Amino acid sequence: MNDKITNNEFVDLPTSHVLLNNNKLKDENNNLAFASVRYVKFKPQKDTLNIYFRDLDVHSKIKIDSIITTSKGDHVRYTIKTDYLKLFNNVNLDSSLAVIEKQVSRNFERIIVVK
Repeated sequence: MNDKITNNEFVDLPTSHVLLNNNKLKDENNNLAFASVRYVKFKPQKDTLNIYFRDLDVHSKIKIDSIITTSKGDHVRYTIKTDYLKLFNNVNLDSSLAVIEKQVSRNFERIIVVK
């Protein structure tokens, strides 16, 4: 996704349409986010962390691990696999939310594989 797509304003759509700005994913400060993860900590006390991914320039790089060729007009079909364990690889979950978000953000582009 690029900035032009996510900042597009659609008009004359029904109020419940998914492309309307009010239906886009936003963080607790009403900033646009393109993905989020909810993590529940049980120690030292139960707490729910909501981690948002906001920086499209950094996180929109998805790697394709094979060569895909198509003819003009063909439907392109991809299998997308996600490894959520990689998202929390080397993340100190006892850190502050800001530190956890930074660490998890670094792992984001490694969790999605397109085949």
